Amino acid sequence: MDKSSNAAKLTSVALITLMIGMTASFGLSDGDGIVDLADSKEFYSHETSNIPGSDSGSVFSNSTMALMQDTTCVVAHDNTLRCWGKIGDGSYQSGYAAIQPVPALIPGANSPFWPAQRSIDHNVTAEWIAIDGSALHSCGITASPVSTPIEPARYNLLCWGEGDNYNLNACYGNCHIPQKPALPLNTHTVEVATGYRHTCSISPVRGQDIDDSSVYCWGRNWNGQLGQGNYYDDRTPNVVSLPQGSVPVSIVSGYSHSCTLLSDGEAMCWGNNDAGQLGTISLVNESSPASVRVTPVGSSIAQIVAGGNSTCALLDDGSVSCWGSNWQGILGDGTTTSSWSTSSNVILPTGRTAISIDMHYQSACAILDDNSLYCWGSNNVGQLGQTAAGNSYDSVGGRISTLPVEIDLGQGVASVAVGLNHTCAITLAEELFCWGRNNWGQIGIGNFSYSEPSNNGLVDLGPTDWACTGNCLPGFTPNSSLPSQAPGLSDRDPDGDGIMSLFDSHPLISDCEAGYFSTDNTGCIPADPGHYVPSSGQTSQIPCPIGTYQPNSGQSECMDASPGHYTIVPISATEQYPCHAGTYLPSSGQYAENDTVSGYAFDTRPIDGQGTLVAEICISNSPGHYSDFGSPDEVPCPPGTYQPNPGYTYCIETTPGYYTGDSGNTGESPCEGGTYQPNPGQSSCFSASPGHKASPNSIQQDECTPGTYSDEFGLEECKLADPGYYTTEFGATTQTPCLPGEYQPTPGQTSCIATYPGHYSPEPGTAHQIGCEPGTFETERGATSCSGVTDPGHYSQLGASSQQECEPGTYAPYSAMGECTLSDPGSHVPLNASLDQLPCPPGQYQPNSGQSSCLSAEPGHYSGEGATEQVACQPGSFQSQSEATSCELARPGNFVIESGATEDTPCGPGEYQDEPGAITCKPAGPGTYSDSSGLAEPTPCPPGTYQPLTGQTECTLADRGQHVPERGATSQTPCERGTYQPESGMSECLDASPGHFVSKTGQTSQEPCLPGNFQPLPGAVGCIAAEPGNYVAEAGASSQTACASGETQSQYGQTSCEEGDQLVMIVGGVAGLAIVLMVLFMQSQKKPKGRVRKGAKRRKQAPRPRKVRESSEEE
Repeated sequence: MDKSSNAAKLTSVALITLMIGMTASFGLSDGDGIVDLADSKEFYSHETSNIPGSDSGSVFSNSTMALMQDTTCVVAHDNTLRCWGKIGDGSYQSGYAAIQPVPALIPGANSPFWPAQRSIDHNVTAEWIAIDGSALHSCGITASPVSTPIEPARYNLLCWGEGDNYNLNACYGNCHIPQKPALPLNTHTVEVATGYRHTCSISPVRGQDIDDSSVYCWGRNWNGQLGQGNYYDDRTPNVVSLPQGSVPVSIVSGYSHSCTLLSDGEAMCWGNNDAGQLGTISLVNESSPASVRVTPVGSSIAQIVAGGNSTCALLDDGSVSCWGSNWQGILGDGTTTSSWSTSSNVILPTGRTAISIDMHYQSACAILDDNSLYCWGSNNVGQLGQTAAGNSYDSVGGRISTLPVEIDLGQGVASVAVGLNHTCAITLAEELFCWGRNNWGQIGIGNFSYSEPSNNGLVDLGPTDWACTGNCLPGFTPNSSLPSQAPGLSDRDPDGDGIMSLFDSHPLISDCEAGYFSTDNTGCIPADPGHYVPSSGQTSQIPCPIGTYQPNSGQSECMDASPGHYTIVPISATEQYPCHAGTYLPSSGQYAENDTVSGYAFDTRPIDGQGTLVAEICISNSPGHYSDFGSPDEVPCPPGTYQPNPGYTYCIETTPGYYTGDSGNTGESPCEGGTYQPNPGQSSCFSASPGHKASPNSIQQDECTPGTYSDEFGLEECKLADPGYYTTEFGATTQTPCLPGEYQPTPGQTSCIATYPGHYSPEPGTAHQIGCEPGTFETERGATSCSGVTDPGHYSQLGASSQQECEPGTYAPYSAMGECTLSDPGSHVPLNASLDQLPCPPGQYQPNSGQSSCLSAEPGHYSGEGATEQVACQPGSFQSQSEATSCELARPGNFVIESGATEDTPCGPGEYQDEPGAITCKPAGPGTYSDSSGLAEPTPCPPGTYQPLTGQTECTLADRGQHVPERGATSQTPCERGTYQPESGMSECLDASPGHFVSKTGQTSQEPCLPGNFQPLPGAVGCIAAEPGNYVAEAGASSQTACASGETQSQYGQTSCEEGDQLVMIVGGVAGLAIVLMVLFMQSQKKPKGRVRKGAKRRKQAPRPRKVRESSEEE
């Protein structure tokens, strides 16, 4: 039967049903017989779960809905499995539900409209707890291992649907009888995930915890979706290698990729990655598990689900991140832009977070924290609840929503399952709703349609006896008196601690308190002695770390080994041990590390001088200390005792003559000088009495001898009698002073000495005789003062017995002088015993004091009377003689630039100086020169020369075509028009000769008039054209020639005449005369410019310009 025929029939049946329903409604009165479906069926209400619901892929809850391409299966509350939708028989290989074909149904028939559900229990006696389905096949998990009609071995995982010899273990086509995957017999499956043509499961060894070898995959492996490290198809389940020690808590499969979530919140994926769906930040397929790297840094994954070419993750903060293909908006970020290098955040309603997610190939859904349901992605057949929902279209025109839209089922949602073209959800009231495509009756509401909205999709699973225990024949009538079964709901908080399993670190039991831990979520175990559990919710106990111990069980912390104690095992110590007496250990938490000899780190060391076995970590007492067992510190020996050796348990008393004044002494101290001690074990010594002394280490005191005394307690030695004093008895406590006129410079004496001449002592107790003060003297011994005073011109020094004469260079103007006065600088004293000093005469000086003569002023210097120094002649002056009293000025033509000069310096060539006392010379000015040294004035440049610069030694000749008419010129003058100069160094210019002219200034030659022209005058600036009637035949003519008789010339400036009329000649002559008159007038108007003409001019070739000096002769 083709599809178009089926569609026509379905349409007819739907119209008939609609008409019957309308007729029935017209026959009812208001309020009679109108009963809501929920009121007509009594649903089971089992004991309320902590948090009812399930999470796709999670081992901590059971998924009770499976949505294949056109088929739906649900685990009912009574643990029966009910399926409806597209069901085939042995010849029509398109059935996806595990329902025994009904013989009365034609091949390819659909399930009955209503009730739409059937059970596979007639094939397998089982208590179903979970199920998962993909586009083509499903797998279910039973509470305990079961056998099937085709496989006696007992497994708790069974699969059915459309097979291709790989995904259903050698079954091809419509495999409606459940198949057992060839998992190891000792495994027990806790979670299953079906892909397009592959399957993965979490199947740990029965009775053991899930571990890193619990994930199996089998089926097609085109893109490495089996995670075996290759691309070979395999119908036998094989272990997927996960990181050692990891624990998978979720397994999901997409079209051709798979993912697992580990207990540490990290996820790994493998298989197809053409859209980046593996989250590895690449587009390369992975045949082995690879870490998901696209989720936000610092986040942890709570749940992961897989679609066609996309993957989504529920993060620990309740946000949802997706990555991979986004052509139908399945990433939920408001775009259709795919993402493989990073994840996209699903845009959830403001202030809301997700608590569970699911997705299929084209769409995805999330249950939010207020139990509302939002879905996004493809909506071409109403998968999003209403066909009108959506904000865009995909590339083939299908309606999509790139943002989550709410699906309102009238109550909170506990569980959701997303299929290829339809979606189902179980509410918190345990009602099952399905919506979307219904062309095979997969919605389960008893009819066919293109699409059903969510508000029409309330599914009645029927009573328990609909789950056929034998053949479900077409005439079977259900017992309607039995209540309908509710859909099965798992518990999302199995340990009842108020935390959903996805977000609970210990989802199966309440967190164990500190000191206890859980390894299998079945109970709390007290930490063993030597172990601790620091906080609640731990899965293992922690050995006490090195240096700590714990003697008790169930403790949350370990105790540091006390100071003075140590542990002898590296970890898990249950007791501490005391350090041996004679040792100590100041730090807590210490450990005697094991060695290879004795098993523990012990060594033999001296304790009280005897070899004793002691833990190496314990420290031997240092000298001056002792200790008992378990001492945290060494104890200092108390005062009066000491200990010179390490590792002792006692201290030693001091001996007589010794003491220890403080604690911790390593030896006894001798009594210091001035003290003594006759007894042992003392902390101090006695001080010696006055009149006595005591040497170091003394056990008694001794009397002072004559010459010494002791006037205080505690002297090591008796004091010597001070200088100026003496003692004469033993045991003296005071000293006696010397009398006036006596002294005693040495300490410890028994008598005094009389003073010597030149000295005296005025008071008792004088230690030294006092020298007579300067200016006085004494001639006798034993004096108490000095009697002599010095005369003027004399002096006496300290302690003098007579006066002395002042030497030359010194003088004494008064009596009683202790020294003579030095003569001042600028003065001198030439004789002995002088009373005064003399000033230096003019021309001499003296810079020093105490001199007997003066110094002569040197050449270049001078001085006045009483001078202390000679004065250097200033610049501009000099002095050639010594002992001068003044300096001479530099002469004109000379200069003195430095001070202290002995002569003046002539000015050099190019310079002069016309004033006396000059310090520099003047440069010769422009128009002048100076050609020798010592000149008082410069020389002006002669006519024919000039000088524009200063400081020159010669003048420059005027150039050819130039002249200099006067002396002292600073520049040359060009020859005027009509004049020229062929030579250099000239004072005037030459007039152009008759027959010649000079038209420009500064010329060096004249030019001849051309033929036809003439010039009769000198100094002309141009030539005259020959007049009519005249001609000029040659150049340089000074006159014109009249045409011969019979010839004529009517033109000006001609070189010859022609035969012609006499009248013409007359006219030409008149015109020529007029021109001559004009030229003469013009010549008369020229103004002379100072040029002096001379009768004789040199007519030699003009030389090149040169510089000359003016000679005594004039040219």
